[in-house]
Amino acid sequence: MRRRLRTYTAYSSACFLVWGIVLALSAIVGGTDRLHTILLIFAGWVICWISATIARCVYPPPSKWRRPNSSA
Repeated sequence: MRRRLRTYTAYSSACFLVWGIVLALSAIVGGTDRLHTILLIFAGWVICWISATIARCVYPPPSKWRRPNSSA
């Protein structure tokens, strides 16, 4: 796996892509009750994702855990 794919941005993009697929499939296959339930779960996940993103910005990891910047 490439090192540039191991970023929070790549993780977030992949999560939203998977959620998009899940929501689309539940809208096609499931009924409105199932879609409503999955939308509530998705809303909870989004709240947690926003919280984690804010925490990553406000509280960066300690310097001993950060990887040194390398060009390779």
